[in-house]
Amino acid sequence: CDNGRDDDFDCRPDCADPDCRMARNCRDGPRFERCDNGIDDDLNGLVDCEDAACACFLLCCTEDRPLRELMCDDGRDEDCDCVADCSDFDCRGDPACIREICDNGRDDDDDTLVDCEDGDCVFFPTCPPPAVEDCTNGIDDDDDGFVDCADVNCAADRACADCENEVCDDGIDNDCDGTVDCRDGDCEGAPGCGRCFREDCDDGEDNDCDGLTDCADDDCAC
Repeated sequence: CDNGRDDDFDCRPDCADPDCRMARNCRDGPRFERCDNGIDDDLNGLVDCEDAACACFLLCCTEDRPLRELMCDDGRDEDCDCVADCSDFDCRGDPACIREICDNGRDDDDDTLVDCEDGDCVFFPTCPPPAVEDCTNGIDDDDDGFVDCADVNCAADRACADCENEVCDDGIDNDCDGTVDCRDGDCEGAPGCGRCFREDCDDGEDNDCDGLTDCADDDCAC
């Protein structure tokens, strides 16, 4: 609401647009640019034809303007009819403005993908949700050409972490096997790892050797 541009191509930039009625710089009421008086009426630093508010003012349209929209994805109103790109009727058949219709069995946007195969249809009600890569099954579940840990979607998966040998006193599951430090079988006999340690509250074992198991042990707030 303060950049001097008609961002939504409705010929009402900044405070002249009702969308900006609550903007801080518009609360004193809209100021409209007059396009032929040499004055910056709306105080946005742009005068007359420089101001987007004058895009449809006849004197601001160059005589050599094209009769139709030339580019349908450049954000410009080339033919000076106050509608740009896909909003312009001239662009009705342009590939940039055609989206896939998700239930007609046709490749509407000519990208070789039909209906639910097309990314345009990912949220269409009758299209199944996109497949999620299972990072441990050796299958390219999401059909993107990458399997398991080679798929970028598995970058944060535990199974694809950079695993090392277990360090028995750092509080980290270094070998990614779900057990930490002395609880890991790799640490059996390691210095500082006795037979007893802190109670694990859901493994059915008396880990701290006090004769009480899991929730029966006061160490567990079950």
